[in-house]
Amino acid sequence: MHKDDLAYHSFFENSVYPMLIIENGEFINCNSAAVTILGYDRKEEFLNTPPFKLSPEFQPDGYSSFDKATEIIRLAEEKGAQLFEWEHLRKDGSILLVEVALTAINTEGIKQLHTIWRDLSRRKHRDQKLRESEERFREIFEINPDPAILTEPEAGVIIDVNKAFETATGIPRLEAIGYNSDELGLWVDKGLHEFFCNQIRSHGEINNYEADFLVTGDQVRTGLLSARTIRISVAPFILIVIRDITTEKEAERALIEMNKMKSEFISTAAHELRTPITGIMGYTELLSDCELSVSFNEEQRQDFCHEIYDNCERLSRIVDDILDVSRIESGQKLPLEREATSIVTLLNKVADHFALRTKRKITVELKPEAPQVIMIDVHRIRQVIDNLLSNAIKYSPQGSSIAIVISREGQHCKVGIIDQGIGMTKDQIARVFDKFYRVDTSDTAVSGLGLGMSIVRQIIEDHGGVILVESLLGEGSKVFFTLPITDD
Repeated sequence: MHKDDLAYHSFFENSVYPMLIIENGEFINCNSAAVTILGYDRKEEFLNTPPFKLSPEFQPDGYSSFDKATEIIRLAEEKGAQLFEWEHLRKDGSILLVEVALTAINTEGIKQLHTIWRDLSRRKHRDQKLRESEERFREIFEINPDPAILTEPEAGVIIDVNKAFETATGIPRLEAIGYNSDELGLWVDKGLHEFFCNQIRSHGEINNYEADFLVTGDQVRTGLLSARTIRISVAPFILIVIRDITTEKEAERALIEMNKMKSEFISTAAHELRTPITGIMGYTELLSDCELSVSFNEEQRQDFCHEIYDNCERLSRIVDDILDVSRIESGQKLPLEREATSIVTLLNKVADHFALRTKRKITVELKPEAPQVIMIDVHRIRQVIDNLLSNAIKYSPQGSSIAIVISREGQHCKVGIIDQGIGMTKDQIARVFDKFYRVDTSDTAVSGLGLGMSIVRQIIEDHGGVILVESLLGEGSKVFFTLPITDD
């Protein structure tokens, strides 16, 4: 055998690539790599067989294997070579995808086709897995409850957004694609956006980056951004997912504010408790000092006793307020013992008591058809009226009058307490029923724990009524509450 023939024979037999020889339309020889890849034990099992016999009936493009093989062999013999993909069948019937290189060889008048296969099954499997992975990514991207954005790396042009993004921002998908976030006006702080972009460029990712965004109706929402550089079909993209933490931030701010108010409450409570205690101790000391007490006349002693009683009453109200708030905080309703009560008599009695003690003019006006008797917890409604009148007096100048108006509103008795005091701002009105909130927390503020109005609202609501406040700064306040006329 010629030296070149020996070299070719060695190359043919030992090549890692499957090689086969086609003559007269049939495989007449192959190397061991071809036997292995087709899953046979010996090449004699499939030699002298045309290519279409080792193939499924149809190729992936829909052409029959017989027709297509015949045409390709003709073209290879005519043009000298052909390169194409082909599906063969292994011995076990499984599909083998190969890239086929056919080269026409004419040796001593004998026409043959030299065939080399390159196994594409792994690539096909890899491509299939990649498609499945991309499909899974697409599904996860779409159903993600958090807004998700896919952008190109350089200019940040949006490639795609999910449904959650459309819902959160009010920007339809087709109006977002092709624009960047600057053009859509999403970022509130441009500096934070620039830092975010620099981090992505430098590190390829960023986690839990907090920023504010403008969304539907110019609302500002706070989000936590996490972003990654990912590859889809070998191309790089930036995947951004935004978790809306606006509610959490508001709750956090509310908790900070509540803790601040509680701290102020503790300080105020200590002061409010100390004041009457100091008064009680002082007047008790005066009365119990034998040498001093003889110098006081009976009227002075009575005044001291009244002061002691008033301070004890003040301490009792403070303790009751704290206990009531404790019940409300734990989710309990305040205990009610309802009985038929003349609301007119009750209001006149409380008004006379306050007028006598404070030397204020307090009038009670009964509107036509106003109810006389309703079912209420007398102690609790007295607590409401005491609190509202006390506030009206605290925040009203000396010499001003206070009016109590009783009327009927459907199946409810409506009571209004109207003063000519300092009034409140809209923000103060919005917070007046908050626990621990005091309209004025300055050093010159009137006394109080900031608990009364929250307790008042709870008492009225537990009775089945409502309470509201109307006020203008510098023009006084009107507080109205309703109580059912019949016991529901």
